[in-house]
Amino acid sequence: MSSSEPSSEPSVAEPSGEPVDGPPSAADQQAAVDTIQRFSDAWIAGDCEGYFATTTEAFREEIILIPDCETFDADTRAFVGLYDDYRMTIGDVEVVGSAVAVSATESYTSRYDENGNETDVVTTYEDGYEYFVVRVNGDWVIDDFFAE
Repeated sequence: MSSSEPSSEPSVAEPSGEPVDGPPSAADQQAAVDTIQRFSDAWIAGDCEGYFATTTEAFREEIILIPDCETFDADTRAFVGLYDDYRMTIGDVEVVGSAVAVSATESYTSRYDENGNETDVVTTYEDGYEYFVVRVNGDWVIDDFFAE
């Protein structure tokens, strides 16, 4: 690919490692929550550009292991095919250093068990996550997360 051709992957500036001036404000905390909601919407819609815009490269490549649109598309298609009635509820929002930690509960129903085997009953699942959102070039993006 020549440098004049458009990249097949959206690009997002990566953290420089420089600290943020002061703790995140209330507006920054709301922006972090909005980032989590946009990330969730991108996942459900299969919107790779939205996925790239709400995550750092380190998150995509080292944490969630979905580094490109091809992998993202396959994973989101599988997700949408297995689960119904998806809802995300935002919980606590806390400042942790220069990051904002946002807890979220994701609930959904499925005819598949935890191992991906189809069952005869619809089961409701609920998963908790804590996302760490950092400011990169003025935008808030997900840099890490863990299951609660």
